[in-house]
Amino acid sequence: EGALAYRSLATDHYDAVRDVIRSDLEDGFGRVKHQFIAGIESKMGAEYAQKAVEKLEPFDEFILSRFVEAAVVGLAANGQPSDLRFGRQYLASDNSGTKLAAVRIVSKFGTAQDVSALLQISRESWGEARDEAGAAALRLSSNPIEVALELAESNSPTLVRTGYEWLYKQVPQKLRNSSRPPWNPRAARPG
Repeated sequence: EGALAYRSLATDHYDAVRDVIRSDLEDGFGRVKHQFIAGIESKMGAEYAQKAVEKLEPFDEFILSRFVEAAVVGLAANGQPSDLRFGRQYLASDNSGTKLAAVRIVSKFGTAQDVSALLQISRESWGEARDEAGAAALRLSSNPIEVALELAESNSPTLVRTGYEWLYKQVPQKLRNSSRPPWNPRAARPG
């Protein structure tokens, strides 16, 4: 339940972890693990704590992934521009929740240099991460027409709609209100 508690703190009570959340991500949550072990030692003794650590060792990677997700979700909700480094770092995460939170950080604080990574996610991922990555790529791109055209050819209905909506908004209002096209190739040809 530790990762759930950490997530609650990181999202709903950010001020309680604001000073440690980034260092926890940087050091692989060593502080949290040390506090967990120290708590067991104080209640059950050093020998019991050592056995508990050994039994939990096969689950270390899974537990760490849950804490990383909790922290990145917290930064997506409450972060600052300097947290872009964590967003970029976790865009390639295999954990869908972590990837989605990373996309949200990059969407919020990213630049045109993030477009290719976001487009890759929009091509290769699924669900919210795919759709939010595509929309963010379009918003951050220095060449949005190219991105919009790619999104319009996506296999995601949401991204297709996003691409076409952006393209439609680029057509001048005067042309959108016209009952006929502004240029008719047949009428332009003589004879």
